Order: sequence, then structure tokens, then C-alpha cells
Amino acid sequence: MECKFVIPEGFGPNKERRRICKASDVVVMDGVRRNVPPPTPLLNRLGEPDLVVGVDVETHDWRDNSSNKGRFGRFNWYTLKDEEDIAYGRIIQLGWVIGGTESVTPVDVKTVLVKPGHDVCVSSKATVWHKISQDRLDQQGRPLEEALRMFMHEVTAAYERGARVVAHHFEFDAGVIWKELGRCGLTDLQIKWTEIARGGYCTMNPDVGRWTLECAGKEFGPQNTMHTLGLKHMVILVAPQYLPMIENHHDAGADAQMARLIYVALLRRAQSYAKTKKADAKQEGCVPTPEGSDQYGTAGASDATASEMVNLRQDVEEEKSKQEFKSKHHTPSLVVADQHGAQEAMVMIHTACHESAMEKEAREMAISNGSPAGVR
Repeated sequence: MECKFVIPEGFGPNKERRRICKASDVVVMDGVRRNVPPPTPLLNRLGEPDLVVGVDVETHDWRDNSSNKGRFGRFNWYTLKDEEDIAYGRIIQLGWVIGGTESVTPVDVKTVLVKPGHDVCVSSKATVWHKISQDRLDQQGRPLEEALRMFMHEVTAAYERGARVVAHHFEFDAGVIWKELGRCGLTDLQIKWTEIARGGYCTMNPDVGRWTLECAGKEFGPQNTMHTLGLKHMVILVAPQYLPMIENHHDAGADAQMARLIYVALLRRAQSYAKTKKADAKQEGCVPTPEGSDQYGTAGASDATASEMVNLRQDVEEEKSKQEFKSKHHTPSLVVADQHGAQEAMVMIHTACHESAMEKEAREMAISNGSPAGVR
């Protein structure tokens, strides 16, 4: 394992001043930057649910309108589609996956082929995209209202148990479902779906894309401030262990499961940063060690609690500013061959710090004796 961390300019191995490296310092391991502070808006909406519902839809066709400027839509999520694009798509496949955040294995997976109406035909380009033909739909599809009622029954039950509903390009998927509920006259379910979708999470949102790129060491600037990443790209950067699932990309059930797994990976990454911040606070004596815990206060600890996540939001922006300041200065990197060596080096890393009381006293004495200030 290759590990890189930063030594500020002017503090090499022969310098006397040193400090213990903080747990939350940005470290590069195997090409991935660890401990990059998550943006506050991302944390505010990420939440910390125990149950997650991944959702995806496939439509009969879509309008080629790639020149659209992005916007935030009805459900407050970012999208490249306008309302006409969303109204144009008709559901022919609906997938949802329900599972906990502690396990990658879902407890319930549903994929339903849907007949949106006799006047709707699957386009040839859509068939190439998701492998659903008109013949298959005619033979296996369920009536639209039946499929929507089944979907809403299960998703609402999970939501009322505290589940977070997630999707990639949530504004589009949620909008298509909302339109279809209206076409079927299911006004009450339409209102409930609005509540669920606005309280959900979109893995394609720009703040997610920016944080993911930053964790991967990718540069971004004003030209791609609203940068979004496709589902496949997100799997590669956030959850590469699930890459084999890409083979079933554009199947509603598979895409719903990938969206759920990406969300869980983002949640764990944010929780990991919260735990390192907590470790820093304990190291500095800011947080009392609970009775019965080990010397670091972590015995029996699981993932970061909701209170830790709330506390993290308060100092994320300060930490972010520090990292941005460091990135503007030349900082040579030290490469350690293995993880053990990296941990040893990180403990003894030479970095800037405030001079100790003893050093300050010695410097003042040197000045009073006529010696040049700063000579050691």
C-alpha cells in the first residue's frame, strides 16, 4: 500500500519542531485522498438513516435535449431535464431495493415491467438502451396503476420506518413517477410521493460530484462548478467493489441497487471523517473519555452517531479552508512503502507548530543577551 502525506515547506527531517499528525489530516492512500472534509450542504442532506430505499425508472423514450442548462426542480434536486422532458417519459420498468446501511445485501428487491397505456410504444433507441422491447412489455407488463400502487405501498411503509429514498438523477426519476401518479388520478399518493422525494437523496447532485472528485484527487474549477457524475462513474470512484453490477446497467432494479450502495458508501465516508475529527478532539483533550471505554474512548464504538455528524458540520468549513490554504502552497510529498511505515512516519511528521514555552523563554533570553533572534 502506498501512502503519501504532506510536509509543509521549510520543515524537513532535520528540524527540531514537530507535532503529532492529526487523524483528520488529508492522507493519500492507494491513490485515494482520505479525510477530505465533506461539504456542509452534503452533510445536511445526507442524514444517517438505518434503512435505505434505492429507486430507478426506465422510460419508453426520451427527448434528445443535451443543450439544457441545469436547474433545481420540483423536488429541489439538480437535473439537466426540463419539465417537458420529464412529462414526455412514460414508465415501462420500475425498480426499488430496500436494505439497511450496515449491510450491502438488500432485504427486498422488486423490478416490475409496466404497461403505461395502449398509445405508448417503446422506441427502438430505448430498446437498445435497456433491452426492453414492445413485445416483452405486452407479454409481461403490469397495468400502470397496479404497479404504482404496489411501489407506493412498499416505499411508504419503509419511509414511515425512517428509510431514506435515494436515486441517481432523483429529480428525473421522481418527476416521472409523480407525473404517472397524476395520470392515474392517484392524488393522495402524489402528495405523499412529493414528501418522500423531497426528503430523499440524489447521488448525482453537484456537491456529491465535487466531493467525490476531490477525494479522488481530481481537479475542478469554476467551469464545472455544477459538475455531476454518471452512475457508472460514481461506482468506479466511490464503490469500485461493485463494478461487476455495471453489466446490468439500465435495468431499473440493478440501477436502484447501485444508487443505494453509492449512498451507503458516501454515508460511511462521511462517518469515517466524523470519527477522525472525534479522535482529534480526544487527542487534544477536548472530549472527555467515557467511563468503561479504552484510552481513546472508542471501545465498542460503531459508526459515528448522529450527534457526531451534527458536531462535524460546525467545523467542516474551517477545516475546508485550511486544506484549501495548504493546497495553494508548494508542499513536497513523502512516500512510505507500507501502511506500518506510514503510521510511524505520520506520528513523527515534522510540521509547523507554535513554539513551546521553553523555546520562547530561550529566544527571549538570547535577545536580552544580544544574540540574534531566532538562532538555535
